[in-house]
This record gives sequence, structure tokens and C-alpha cells, in this order.
Amino acid sequence: MEKAMEKAMEKAMEKAMEKVNELMNAPLGHLVKIGRLYYAAIEFLPQGNTKGNVCVGCSFRDDGGGIEECMYSGACMAHKRPDGESVIFIKIDRS
Repeated sequence: MEKAMEKAMEKAMEKAMEKVNELMNAPLGHLVKIGRLYYAAIEFLPQGNTKGNVCVGCSFRDDGGGIEECMYSGACMAHKRPDGESVIFIKIDRS
């Protein structure tokens, strides 16, 4: 039972990392599907102190946490993205 749980967790982490990589490599405006929702990478334009504005407007931002707790944080920071752009991700309504 414990082995099955470990394997399931491993698989879930692997899938999450695949999505992070897909988001990280998404060009500006490109749509990425996560579950039943679509997200687009848009340019992050800080206003004022960037420390206080990190993640503002991002759909993945958790009201209780910041970038330290976001599982997708590796996909938005300029130094980790191939295009060198800082981005946030917004939900796109495809209905």
C-alpha cells in the first residue's frame, strides 16, 4: 500500500514538472492547458517596488502565499525562461 502511494506521488510530481516546463517554454500569449483551464503567459510589468508586486495579477497566485509557495514559480522568472521575460499567467476563457 505504501509503495503504491509513493509511486502515485512520484507520478504526480513528474506530471507537475512537465507542466512547469511547458509553462516555462511558452512564448508570450501562447496558451497552455492545465486540467480544463487554459492559461496565457503575459509580460509582467512591475509598478513601483517589485518585491511587493511579485505575482500581482497571476492566476496561480495564492492569496495566502507568494512565489515561495507557488509550484509554478520556475516558469515565470526571467532568469529561468528561455526568452528571458518575466511573466505572469492569466486564465483564458475558451467558452
